[in-house]
Amino acid sequence: MSKILLFTILAVILQLSLAIKKGYKEFPTPVAEHIISPRPHEYLRASALPESYDIRNVNGTNYGTRSMTQQSPHVCGSCWAEALTGALSDRFALASQGRLRVQLSPQILLNFKDSITGGSCNGGDSLKGYEFIYNYGIADDTCQPFIGLNWYHGFSVAGMTDVQEVRDHQCFKVNWDGTGVFIPSDQVPLYGVDEYGKVKGEDQMMAEIYARGSISCSLNSEPRAFDQYKGGIIKCPKNAGEPLCNLPYTDHVIVISGWGVDKATGTKYWIGRNSYGSQWGEGAEGGWFRLERGTNALNMESRVCHFGVPKKADIDAANQRFMDSVSL
Repeated sequence: MSKILLFTILAVILQLSLAIKKGYKEFPTPVAEHIISPRPHEYLRASALPESYDIRNVNGTNYGTRSMTQQSPHVCGSCWAEALTGALSDRFALASQGRLRVQLSPQILLNFKDSITGGSCNGGDSLKGYEFIYNYGIADDTCQPFIGLNWYHGFSVAGMTDVQEVRDHQCFKVNWDGTGVFIPSDQVPLYGVDEYGKVKGEDQMMAEIYARGSISCSLNSEPRAFDQYKGGIIKCPKNAGEPLCNLPYTDHVIVISGWGVDKATGTKYWIGRNSYGSQWGEGAEGGWFRLERGTNALNMESRVCHFGVPKKADIDAANQRFMDSVSL
């Protein structure tokens, strides 16, 4: 039996024994923010924000990237990775005015050790994931599709921490003869962030989303109202009738991309995107949901949310590649 096949079998066995259903796990040591510009909630008053905002309809343009899954081809507690790469992918689309439609790869965050990425298939912390992207950059999912396994390229790759080594081991290609090779980072776009940080509470969340795009937040996913969600507005505040609404923790990370108010009932809500695949939720391609806003439903508003600000140099380079490729 080859070493690669043996490693794959052992990885799958380990994965099945350790994978958790959802996947939020706070990093064991504090993760410092990196902030170099004024925070939106410092200059945007909540009263000045519109009644509704949806990244899928910003002046008629949809900047929301696609829904993802953490359940295929393997079950993986990687929601933190899907949420942070999904939110950042939205932001790259928004910042480039739609010229850059890229889906950043959550699997890359699973290929290296959680000490630098922030997590694994056994849960993780999206703020540490943004720190990884600040330090190393990240490729899109054509370089590394989602597999749902930890350390997919083996122990030697997983153990890398040198900046250039990590950058050069993100984009993997299988040649026509079946041999695989990593593409050096100078031959493939990697995407970074100039800043990353935290927001908490309705006003801060709304200001950050309105100014710069989607954020990643944790919530309590146990109530049936969320777990079996098919559509509508989820209502699950702490003293609701369903006992699971009273759980004191959060266990799952999702993307929050906007807000609104139901015209019929006046109920305020958040607009979010999950990582349970297209068969879950609402929206044109599934995966989206609405959650009551202003009541701390599912504990989301009482916990910090995370964000990354797309690296300006990467936006400029993507815009230039776009302009060089189109007929004017």
